[in-house]
Amino acid sequence: MEIKETSDREKVKQFLLEDPYQHLYELGNLQEKLFSRSAWFTASENGDIKAVAMIHEAKNVKDNILFLLGNKDMAAALMKGIKGGLPGSFYAHVTKETAELLAPEYDISPPVIYDKMKITGDMLLERSIIYPEYTYRVNKNDYGAINEFLRAINPSAFFMPAMLETGKYFIIRKNSDIIAMAGVHFYSAETGTAAIGNVATAPQHRGKGYAGSVTASLVMDLWKDVKHIGLNVRADNTPAIKAYEKMGFVFYSSHEEIKASKRP
Repeated sequence: MEIKETSDREKVKQFLLEDPYQHLYELGNLQEKLFSRSAWFTASENGDIKAVAMIHEAKNVKDNILFLLGNKDMAAALMKGIKGGLPGSFYAHVTKETAELLAPEYDISPPVIYDKMKITGDMLLERSIIYPEYTYRVNKNDYGAINEFLRAINPSAFFMPAMLETGKYFIIRKNSDIIAMAGVHFYSAETGTAAIGNVATAPQHRGKGYAGSVTASLVMDLWKDVKHIGLNVRADNTPAIKAYEKMGFVFYSSHEEIKASKRP
């Protein structure tokens, strides 16, 4: 097993595309600016990549992040190889087995379990679109209103103006009030992938199919440009999982999200 740092973006991309739903967010981080600002490591056998890790060290240490998912044996071997060079504090998307490898040197927060879900067709989508006449595409000029709506529901949401530049954000609006929204955490025509994110409904309008309708409209639009659409959802968020299943999303895999802090 050979473990090394790499700057070969094309090789990393081809490996990640072998299992695009598992590596959806790593594929999103292949955007040139993000790729060049992160460190990428591979575990290889006979020249073939078997596991990939991405470490992003940010100006603010609370934004440091590690992605290391995939075959548990290969991921474990890669974790052992890079553990000595990890930052002192970081968030991580990992499996339980790889998280346990950090325990001797790091304090690990209680894990939050996330399910990865994928959708591969539109059989159930059309019946989910029940408010088409109130559904609108939004752009960067709408950022102020969209951000205010989202932050009121989810103050910690990962959302910035550049996301609206994708053209892949939709809202449901009635009488000038935003009722629901859905967009993407990232969207890449190059890799044919997109991750659904920032789905939100005003509390007083929940249970009426608004989130499902706006998300289904978004997915139908994404099918024009990408092949692989997925999302992450907390494994204990049963209402959201059921809503996604109603649209045609199915379970793909699970992972843990943890915070690791190195002991003095």
